[in-house]
Amino acid sequence: MEVLAKTLINPLVIAVLYIAWRFVRGGLGRRHIVILFIYLYLVSIPFTSKVMHMLWSVDDTIVVGHQYDAVVVLSGIVPSKCYLENDQVYVDNMFICSGDFKRAYAGLGFVKSGQANRFIIGDDKSGGFHESKAVEEFLLNNHVKPDQIMIVGEVKNTQDEAIKIEQLSENGEINDFILITTAKHMRRAADIFASRGLTPALYSTDRPISSRITVVDFKPRGTTGVHKMLYEFAGYIKFILKK
Repeated sequence: MEVLAKTLINPLVIAVLYIAWRFVRGGLGRRHIVILFIYLYLVSIPFTSKVMHMLWSVDDTIVVGHQYDAVVVLSGIVPSKCYLENDQVYVDNMFICSGDFKRAYAGLGFVKSGQANRFIIGDDKSGGFHESKAVEEFLLNNHVKPDQIMIVGEVKNTQDEAIKIEQLSENGEINDFILITTAKHMRRAADIFASRGLTPALYSTDRPISSRITVVDFKPRGTTGVHKMLYEFAGYIKFILKK
């Protein structure tokens, strides 16, 4: 069911379904063709995903000068294809494979600056390897002490990660911490953590570089941006329905 939902939120699949629906209803008239072209234009320009991204993002809540027990970096940041192609060894610059690794760099920054005492991450094995091992190697290569790194066990999604951190909180191992994920995922992640009684300080990566709208934002590039935002919307709705 989840796979079907992911397929149906693809903007191009939506367009195909619209065309099929119109043919069942008697064909594509001029008005429907115009609607289809307008829709395809809107979902393919950066402007649309940029606006969706800005409206969906939440503010960072880091308190400057406050020292936190830990920084919790949500998993799913190591690109498995690139990692496996490099014979499962540490890849010095994960940016060559995935921008999501910015989360690890952000977490590293908080630990190195002393604002967070530890770096915490779950072990996502969905890519066919222990992601946490790659992150641990990255941290050690950047002179983070072994006792500053905590791997909380296997996780498959943000809900699992929230449960792991809730257990650490109940055991008194951490009281306040920074939560790091991408800006488009932060709203859902923060609410998932809140549902477990956790109120971390928030820090988002991958915010739009600029909120300024230019001519370039209206040139069609592809539907990936809108697709990713629709995926987050769908994930948030699923979370709300399961509460």
